[in-house]
Amino acid sequence: MRSVAQQSSPAGVEVMKKRRLAANARERRRMNSLNDAFDRLRDVVPSLGNDRKLSKFETLQMAQTYIAALYELLQRD
Repeated sequence: MRSVAQQSSPAGVEVMKKRRLAANARERRRMNSLNDAFDRLRDVVPSLGNDRKLSKFETLQMAQTYIAALYELLQRD
């Protein structure tokens, strides 16, 4: 744990700012990666012909339904 003196010193504040910026950049990359994965999933999951993009929740629901339907098809043979 840092002392109050270390956190409030100019060098300590700069270190904290750099760490926060780095954490923000990591989170931004993580979210971009997650959004890219959802976009790829939307490309392979059949949609109902809507002009609007499915939400993340709707995409997961459609993927679950699609996987279940494919599974049922495989069980018939």
